Amino acid sequence: MDAHSPNASPSAPLAGILAEVFNQANDGSPTQQGAVVFVTDFELEEDSHDPPQLGIQNQGHVNRPLITRDAIRDTGFSAILQRVQYGTHNGAPACLIVMDLSFRFMGRTLSRYSHGKVEVKLSRAVDPSNHKIVSRQPSEDPKVVNIAPKEVYGIVKVVEGRKYREVSIPVMFESPVIASAGVEVTFGSEETEHQEHRMEIFGELYWDDDHTEAACGATWDLRENETQRDGIFRSFRAAIIVENPPGIAMWMRVEVVPSVKFSINPARLFSKGRLLQKNDDPILLDGKTPYGDPVGQGVDFHSAQFPWATVVWTPSEYKSRLWAQVAEDEQRASDLPPETG
Repeated sequence: MDAHSPNASPSAPLAGILAEVFNQANDGSPTQQGAVVFVTDFELEEDSHDPPQLGIQNQGHVNRPLITRDAIRDTGFSAILQRVQYGTHNGAPACLIVMDLSFRFMGRTLSRYSHGKVEVKLSRAVDPSNHKIVSRQPSEDPKVVNIAPKEVYGIVKVVEGRKYREVSIPVMFESPVIASAGVEVTFGSEETEHQEHRMEIFGELYWDDDHTEAACGATWDLRENETQRDGIFRSFRAAIIVENPPGIAMWMRVEVVPSVKFSINPARLFSKGRLLQKNDDPILLDGKTPYGDPVGQGVDFHSAQFPWATVVWTPSEYKSRLWAQVAEDEQRASDLPPETG
């Protein structure tokens, strides 16, 4: 009886899919040909009684601490404003914005965050009381000129595996009756293979079709260590430098999109009723009011002397690249020994 028969059990195909998903999650073996793997933003359970999240309202608040958050049972995330500091970047008026990103999930489970994305967009606040009124001139929007971190790597996990490969070679021989016959002789070979895996964060400037002269935002992509399968980084601090005229207000919208490896409930695969962070009002920055403790006062954000290590910290076991390339080049040049005649 096949799955399309009117007498077939409706749960049979679903059971096969779930079994395949669990097999891959448990032993890391590849799925069989034709198996279906579901990828979604959250694992949503039928018996969940968590109330839906309402959008965060700004209500004229400048430098709102809570940027966005969402949670379902023991899985969630948050973005918190940590610092707003006004200064200069390469002599132009600029603003340093720092935020803390946190992710909560159970490691080594189907509902862990295996990858994720953080997207930040800035725009001019035409009406500080209404973020829905947008500027008709993209050139008036804030210009994102630098971000940190650009790269973060977790501890390298080295995997040593032994693979046994069989090769079948047909061998021709003459039988006692002077007739040619063919048989196959199988040879085996064993080799050792080393693979390196680690968690990663990659940040880059964000451009769109309306902003061709300068970036209008930033993105960070997070990936788990595929060997350990323990999820993405649980937290990291991100910074953005924005060139913007003094006293000109701007909106900052932050969208956090973490994704789990599998969904064990395909019936609610595309349900987004609980993920209402897009209803959150953006953060209002008025172009003059700082937030948090300032660092490196009087030092241009573009300078190699600006204390990036204080602004964006990373645990010592992680390797990170925090500076813009121009700052790295300037620092490298200052470390060179003086020329001798």
